[in-house]
Amino acid sequence: MPNEEEEEEPESLRKKWEAEESRPLADISCRHCGQPIKENSFSCLYCGERVFDDSGPIGKLAKWIKDGRLILIILMILMGMLAFTLL
Repeated sequence: MPNEEEEEEPESLRKKWEAEESRPLADISCRHCGQPIKENSFSCLYCGERVFDDSGPIGKLAKWIKDGRLILIILMILMGMLAFTLL
């Protein structure tokens, strides 16, 4: 197996990484149970619920369904199809 030399990262990038790693994460409250969790958490450690429900494409679709926007769009499409067939 050949010995590969590792590239040295630029000094500015290394300093940025060190600053990000040393920065303490803020605590936020879970929307479901109210317990404190870290800001970069995907789900709550206490209740197991997702922290940000509207993240990702499935979450955005679920938010549209909750808000009623998806039903409105479907109704508009159906009305357009009905109007087109009546012409």
